[in-house]
Amino acid sequence: MGARKKGPFSGHHIVPKQIEHPFDIYFIVKRASDTNETFENVSPFLVEKALTSPVGEVANARKLRTGDLLVEVTSRQQSQKLAKLKTFATIPVVVSPHSSLNSSKGVITCGEVLNEPLEVITNELKSQGVTHVRRITIRRGGQLLETKHHVLTFNSPKLSESIKAGYFKLKVRPYIPNPLRCFKCQRFGHSKSNCRGTLTCARCAGTGHESTDCTLKEKCANCKGDHTSFSRSCPKWKVEKEIVSTKFTQNISFPEARRLVHAQTPTEGKSYASVAKTSLTVSGTQTKPVIILTDSESEQVSTSPIKDSKKPKFKKKKSMYKSERSLALKLARQGSSLKDLKSIKSVALELGKTGLAIQDLPSLFANPSTCSELLKIHPSEEDDDDLEMSCDQPATQSTGDVKNPPFCSLMDPFVSWNCRGIGSKLVDIKALINTSHPVCVALQETFLKPSHCLKLRGYSCVRKDDDTGISASGGVCILTSNLYPSTTLNLHTSLQAVAVQVHVRTLVTVCCIYLPPNATVSQNDLNTLIDQLPTPFILLGDFNGHSTMWGSDSTNSRGRQIEQFISNNSLCLLNNDETTYFHEPTRTFHSLDLAICSPQLLPLLNFTVGNDLYNSDHFPLIVSHADRGGATRPPPRYLFQRADWDAFTQLADITDTMVSTSNITEAVQNVIDCIMYAATNTIPKSSPGIRKFRRPWWNEACRDSNREQKRRWNIFRRCPT
Repeated sequence: MGARKKGPFSGHHIVPKQIEHPFDIYFIVKRASDTNETFENVSPFLVEKALTSPVGEVANARKLRTGDLLVEVTSRQQSQKLAKLKTFATIPVVVSPHSSLNSSKGVITCGEVLNEPLEVITNELKSQGVTHVRRITIRRGGQLLETKHHVLTFNSPKLSESIKAGYFKLKVRPYIPNPLRCFKCQRFGHSKSNCRGTLTCARCAGTGHESTDCTLKEKCANCKGDHTSFSRSCPKWKVEKEIVSTKFTQNISFPEARRLVHAQTPTEGKSYASVAKTSLTVSGTQTKPVIILTDSESEQVSTSPIKDSKKPKFKKKKSMYKSERSLALKLARQGSSLKDLKSIKSVALELGKTGLAIQDLPSLFANPSTCSELLKIHPSEEDDDDLEMSCDQPATQSTGDVKNPPFCSLMDPFVSWNCRGIGSKLVDIKALINTSHPVCVALQETFLKPSHCLKLRGYSCVRKDDDTGISASGGVCILTSNLYPSTTLNLHTSLQAVAVQVHVRTLVTVCCIYLPPNATVSQNDLNTLIDQLPTPFILLGDFNGHSTMWGSDSTNSRGRQIEQFISNNSLCLLNNDETTYFHEPTRTFHSLDLAICSPQLLPLLNFTVGNDLYNSDHFPLIVSHADRGGATRPPPRYLFQRADWDAFTQLADITDTMVSTSNITEAVQNVIDCIMYAATNTIPKSSPGIRKFRRPWWNEACRDSNREQKRRWNIFRRCPT
């Protein structure tokens, strides 16, 4: 129960705790002068010394547009000293509290005080810092009707969170007034008494007449739209409303709020693409045509400012940057060097000088071989194609054209597979990747510990290991192709689940989950997991549930739980009646692995089950796009390290007769045909297929044995007896 509290001694009494009343924080300091002098021409050092000496170090002091000073104090003592100040050194001043910054306004809602007079409400709430109460009214049918909402003015710049009105505890919301509009010029930000503009009609935006008897067509004076200037559907009014809301919610000035809102509002009629296409013209320069090398088939010629004056020369550093070392290493592996690259660039430069645009110029001159080279801005040692990606790193956040990743098949599938131990199944995983070329591979029961390291070339992964026991068990992992921009999602869940966002045709969330068969799974945990997945999403995994909904002969408790989970979250099941699991002791097939998606993805996806176990007891699930038949493949590249440059020089002989025609288009086409003919006959091209995992030990005997195994397995699958 604790020690008993002791009362006061005999003859003593307890003094109740006194409530500290708020004090003025903001003050206006004006010069006391008959000639309306301000602090415009007063030294700031003099003002600081004159303010700090009697008052102390204040929180803030700044000069207003009127030339007066706005001072913010930090304590009650500073407030009292500043209020008594009469001079700044030898300058007479007048100090007064700011009229609006020392107070705040809030809104309460209470229907029980609707019949109470405002004077009574103000008097009852006076002890809580309320100085004024105003009841909000609305106009209906030409009459003003009182509402249950009240605007309270507090004597402190900090708004109270709640107040007590009798036995009610009411929440106080910030009061956000409507934008101030001038009734004379119809502009925002000032009133009619301070307006220096011309008289403008609020209905037709015409000048020189009032809006009372105006019958012309409606037109807004602010946005020029087909509505009146006082319409709340006006885009300018909505922006001003946002500025006022920002000002009062963040407790900043109107200029600061205006700059903040305008910085967050995109410019109308301008996009990044349109600005990027705009040629910048610098005064004092001449514009010359410059060839822009792109991956598109169209010819793009732009004008870029090139100064005639010579640029200052700088000494070139002898040391080679890291990116150059990486590029040199890559070229060395391809049998080339930096000198060859410079010669290639010089050929392109000469073509640019002559004003010739070649249709296949980008592919002719060192087109990047992989999507990752185009997605990353700076070349580095990590750009090498032969680098093995470590599983300890999260999914890469590639920068680049995520709308249409170059050289990637935009219809590559998503694969889910319970591998039953990823350490011994690396060869099977590579075979699965070579067969399907998936965007993501969702793996369950990886049997990895945190100390284990997983490397797979061309794929980055995010994983969650189940290290609860002595031996490794469970665990999930998502392998994401480096050809697609992706990022990892941090999930707050106790379930064995990981998720990534990958940009294929659009931004899609892929989640891999594993539910152990004997574990108790909470319905709330499943619902919480779905709430953390941005839509659209695909949920892949081994749920270990039986239900007739996805092809099982019976339904168990886990199956009913999954059915309820799908129904509660309005999800779509992609599975058909195909079995996904082979139980070896009983030689029976079941459906345990599921593919679930959000409703917007259902018409766009196809679901199939692989016909090979890949040395596991689960078949892989393959979720592909509905129009996968139109998949694109990377275009062939010129292999410059194997080119016959002597023959190329002889064949690419541009003569005067080719360009002697009067038609410039025909002359350019003749040069293009000549160069392309020489390149086709002297420079070999790469294969258009996607790079596969090569196995040097694979021979014809392995191939025949693999075919025979698949043939017999298909027979057993049809007739398991």
